[in-house]
Amino acid sequence: MRDRLDVLRLRIRRGASAGTVVTLALALVATVFGVGALGRAANVHDGSVWLWSSKHAQVSRVNAQSGRVDLRQPVIESRGDRVRVTQNDRYLILHDLVTGRVTSVDLKSLGFSGRLDVGARGDFRFVLSEHGAFIVDRASGEIRMVDPATLQPVGEALRLPGPLRGGEFDTYGVLWVVSPGQGTAIGVRITGGKPAVAETVPVARPGRDLAVTVLDRGVLTADRGGRELVAVTGGKARRITSPVPLTGADVPDRTNGSLGAVTVSAAKSVVSVADVVEDGDDTVTTRLDDSRPGVAVPFSGRLYVPDSDGRRVRVYQPGGRQVGVITVPGGRGGLELQVHENSLFINDPSGSNAAVVGSDGKVKVIDKDEGPSTIGGDRSRDPSPSSSPQDEPSGDREGPVPPPTRRPEAPPERSNPPLPRPTAVPPTEPSLPPRPQPSDTPRDRPSDRPSDRPSGTPSDRPSGTPDPSSSPPASQPPGSPSPSPTPSQPPEAGAPPSSPVPVNAVAGDGQVELSWSQAHSPDAPVDSYQVTWNGGTRTVPGTQLGITVTGLANGTKYRFRVTATNRYGTGPFAQSEEVTPAAERPGVPTDVWAEMQGTTVVVCWDPVEGADNYTVTSTDHDGGSTYPVRTASASPLIGGRVELRIANMPAGSWSFTVVARNSSGGGGAPSAPSNVLRVEGTTPDPTPTPTPPNPTPTPPTRDPDPEPTIQPPDPITPGGDAGGDNDDGGLISVDPPPNDGQPGQVEPGEPTRP
Repeated sequence: MRDRLDVLRLRIRRGASAGTVVTLALALVATVFGVGALGRAANVHDGSVWLWSSKHAQVSRVNAQSGRVDLRQPVIESRGDRVRVTQNDRYLILHDLVTGRVTSVDLKSLGFSGRLDVGARGDFRFVLSEHGAFIVDRASGEIRMVDPATLQPVGEALRLPGPLRGGEFDTYGVLWVVSPGQGTAIGVRITGGKPAVAETVPVARPGRDLAVTVLDRGVLTADRGGRELVAVTGGKARRITSPVPLTGADVPDRTNGSLGAVTVSAAKSVVSVADVVEDGDDTVTTRLDDSRPGVAVPFSGRLYVPDSDGRRVRVYQPGGRQVGVITVPGGRGGLELQVHENSLFINDPSGSNAAVVGSDGKVKVIDKDEGPSTIGGDRSRDPSPSSSPQDEPSGDREGPVPPPTRRPEAPPERSNPPLPRPTAVPPTEPSLPPRPQPSDTPRDRPSDRPSDRPSGTPSDRPSGTPDPSSSPPASQPPGSPSPSPTPSQPPEAGAPPSSPVPVNAVAGDGQVELSWSQAHSPDAPVDSYQVTWNGGTRTVPGTQLGITVTGLANGTKYRFRVTATNRYGTGPFAQSEEVTPAAERPGVPTDVWAEMQGTTVVVCWDPVEGADNYTVTSTDHDGGSTYPVRTASASPLIGGRVELRIANMPAGSWSFTVVARNSSGGGGAPSAPSNVLRVEGTTPDPTPTPTPPNPTPTPPTRDPDPEPTIQPPDPITPGGDAGGDNDDGGLISVDPPPNDGQPGQVEPGEPTRP
């Protein structure tokens, strides 16, 4: 209990001046690779957690008190994929582990605001704190700050000796990682607006295979090649001997509370440490009833262990017997567990249900398909007259607990008991702009971008709000009602487009130039895009990906939202940053040059005085590809020049133009085009085995963190970078900004001209 009191006192001290408790740590929602779960804590304080559903391609906001969904946000482009969710009270970051696409959602307006692509081959973690958002590239050892709204890099990166383990914040605002190559736990703090090493503590001999979980204060490591557990708290290492060998040991990424847990599947056991945050070193072993258990997550003094069948979670008393079983109705395998404040959430990402467990052990079943959607529609069900608290399944009882569907007469297709209707929580702002209306407004500028409509598909609809129902037969008279669907003629099914994120805005004198990405719309072509702002709206055809809005007031802030519409409806909106038109504009970038470094495109130019960032537009002279406008930070400079690195660029003959922007979004004139660069496109890494490639894309599987093979580097100096050999004595990152490629995967050196 002492660690909880320390945390409470810290929060009170830090919140006394602001009046609210500031979120200090935020961890990623667990993502399952195979059997079991990775337990994480989402330290947010609005009483809600967002849970992913791959089948319906949506995140659902669940209220922990009611156990009901009060809002659903579609993420159409990630249907069927594994998505890792990171959240705090203000932002939601969605990382598609299959495609490598990362998007951010502004929870104040519920608009998609940022996008980056990191690829599916790396080992990236996204974390949030009171200081901002961070990308931890665990493979290369780079930690980089980004703007959580735009995912644009901020300042210089910190590079540590990779590969790394861990990558979560503790309650005291320290980001903990472990370098197995050094055998060192590393605490990182934000100093002077950038990440810096605050403390280093030896935890093992260099090169050992370590499992790592971040505690409320400090970190716990488990040596998979021996029996040693090491708890790092208060800058000191405390060594604990495990009662069983730790072969193949695994731990949750984040451990909340004073109970630590290490799962040893080979021994069908969980080794738990009481008072791990304080000075506790007493260990007990809990024998498990499953031969292939998932990762145990400690919560409220008990151990919650996902079963190998992927539908049940067994509940154990540490050192004792099983005291309960929680079954998720209709579970499809691969449960995710995360701790949030005083609740444990159990999510089935492939199914429609989840469960929430209170600190008293009581369980509520969650229907993730209920609740209103940000793009319209409410799937809430009326409560049954027989609904009562006694109907809720519970994991707090001696002996095996029956699954939630314990009524034999209940229909098998809806196994969870009826629940009370949730209380809808409206967003603080309108969740989306008005639906597009037919417009005769001429295009602000002709589009030279190819349409996302299939070749040969005519555009016979006006650029307005489409009929979301099925199109009537050609013989049906105009204006007549559509025939009612019959079992032999089911209504046509389809989904609206995704959000056209990112939306790029460059302010000028009384005007703003906008551009956006092509919306993902697999079920039907995009008919139109609608742009709205404080003072106006405009609709353009689905082939157009940019406009210039004129007649704006200088000195006034504007934010622009863009939605895409197809025959099935209008998708969620993407939004730009706030920009302010002004007569003063930055200068023009000069000497723009592009070249290939390996498979990475490197664009560089001379810096512009007063520029806060730059936008880079790509033009394919072959006419076969498009690429969204990219943003580059004004610092750090590499060899006195600004660099933008782009990975995974489509094949084509590309040139690049650059616009400098000031801190209010005001942009100058575009630069002269760069040289034309031939890009052959990225190719997969050669496979080490002669087996033929699988034509079906395979989702990434969890790598159990292979044994490090790197040599121990020089010791890290607290308060600075992890060494380096450049002329300035410190390591300067030359990796691409995280919204422009894959940080850490670049060739050394600077662009050189022939």
